[in-house]
Amino acid sequence: MWEGPAVQLSPLIREPGRLAVTDQRVYFQPLHNISGDTPVRSHPLAAVAALVRRRSSLQPVGLELFMINPSLELKQQLTGPVWDAPSAFLTFRSEADREAARAALAAQPTLGMAVSSLMPTSTLGNLNQPQHPHSQQLVAAGQLLEAAGGWLQRVMMAWQLGKVSNFDYLLYLNLAAGRSFNDLAQWPVFPWVVKDYKNAVLDLGNDSVFRDLKKPMGAQTEDRLRIFRQRYHDMESIAQHTDAAGDMPKPFMYGTHYSTPGYVMFWLVRAAPGHMLRLQAGKFDAPDRLFNSLQDSWDSATSSTTDVKELIPEFYMLGMLRPAPLRMTQLHGLKTGQKALCCTAFATAYVVLAAFNDPMAKVTNCYCHQQCCLHDAPMLACPWPTTGQLPPYMSLLSMPGADFLVNGSQLAFGMRQNGKPVNDVVLPPWATTPENLLAKHRAALEAPYVSANLHHWIDLIFGYKQTGPAAVEADNVFYHLTYEGAVDTSKITGLQELKALETQINEFGQTPKQLFSHLHPPRLVQPPAPDPATVFSYGDTQQAAATSTGSSTHLLAAAGPPASSSSSSKPRLKGGGEDAAGGSIC
Repeated sequence: MWEGPAVQLSPLIREPGRLAVTDQRVYFQPLHNISGDTPVRSHPLAAVAALVRRRSSLQPVGLELFMINPSLELKQQLTGPVWDAPSAFLTFRSEADREAARAALAAQPTLGMAVSSLMPTSTLGNLNQPQHPHSQQLVAAGQLLEAAGGWLQRVMMAWQLGKVSNFDYLLYLNLAAGRSFNDLAQWPVFPWVVKDYKNAVLDLGNDSVFRDLKKPMGAQTEDRLRIFRQRYHDMESIAQHTDAAGDMPKPFMYGTHYSTPGYVMFWLVRAAPGHMLRLQAGKFDAPDRLFNSLQDSWDSATSSTTDVKELIPEFYMLGMLRPAPLRMTQLHGLKTGQKALCCTAFATAYVVLAAFNDPMAKVTNCYCHQQCCLHDAPMLACPWPTTGQLPPYMSLLSMPGADFLVNGSQLAFGMRQNGKPVNDVVLPPWATTPENLLAKHRAALEAPYVSANLHHWIDLIFGYKQTGPAAVEADNVFYHLTYEGAVDTSKITGLQELKALETQINEFGQTPKQLFSHLHPPRLVQPPAPDPATVFSYGDTQQAAATSTGSSTHLLAAAGPPASSSSSSKPRLKGGGEDAAGGSIC
């Protein structure tokens, strides 16, 4: 159907090879098999949940395939191996090649058929029936993750009304803006929220403990901001007196970015030391430059002229590299014009985002007594029972918790200049354990102050203050190569020059795709901050699965293999919004 060169991306690894699409499966044969797993990776097309266009090195040449892991029963129908990861990020030589591969995949009738089988059988019937809405679900999932087809506005509306938590909304915006957990250069970015890492008590009812979300990190302190502004004005003045052929770069305030592979590994060095060693040519960074405490990191990010980094999702969730997906069905019933949100489409997208599992998540507020519409598609019956129970396909995957804050492997990171070794991350006085720190961070993210001001930060990172005069006025101007469209690579003829440009882009930061061209509206409700003691609540997954409609024994494992019995007690991230508990003193 289609065959050609492609490169598979994973953190710090680029594997060139050949991609092949048949009417039943997708294959990728790496040229050198760097990971050493299998000579040829493949996955049944029926178990592909979404095709999502992505950028790579700020160029529109990427395609991310989100997979589901078929149940044992489905594997008997879908014979052959499955991909060894929940998603695959592929890049191509050109946008035309990417679109050709995507079109070949989308044209196959079997694509996404197993996704429909994850719905209750009483609604969707047998997998082999031709009337499955799987193709519409696949389109909806892809549009959702590309911020197309009106989904961006619908999710934004749900967040405004408190149906989606701040965490879930930020994660969705990252995915919609092209950020990916397969690419350290495009790792999801989350804001610093708390600035108080010194006191023994974190009072979430006191606005003074929060970072100013109206300003980028580089503008948090006036003294440093004056330096950045002076740099910009000096460069602007020089540019006005330099001819067009000059080599002077466009004026900027910040020579570094808020999200780079180095910053991601700075946070995650204890959990993924091999990545740091690969990034640092086989050695760890100097001990005084390693992540030692949040107080030190906050001080650096607000005082150093070479550090304006933001945080990553792992600081707000109990489980590294496993961010909680958007609770899709909470959006049901919200109207955009005459079109209601479709539970079927969001259930499919939930499977897509289950690649970054929140296995204990519960579906609530899905009471679809009437049929709802999917854009202009035929009316589709909502597949969920009216009991609001857990989707039967959710798996019981264990989550590694706060590993990135603990030196569990007892790695020798060295001695700091003060004579103290770098070991576990030093916790702020208000945190008793690493898990307690994450719980209080998450409670802070869902606090009323953040709910009332988060739209300002979204304007800076994903919105209209990202570029142009609004960025200058907001003190939000970065080096020009961090922005999409800054350089037309098609006009670069020298291979060495092209590689140098790609290295610059991939190592020194990429600004997310701009999602909003106008002022982002504020949240209309500010729920109370959840209680840190219960923010990571326990989901009664097994009971919900046992009482759900349809054959749920095999469907429960559809998103992945069951974990050990102890994993059923693993905590999950609880969203804010309607189910947020009271309590604000941590």
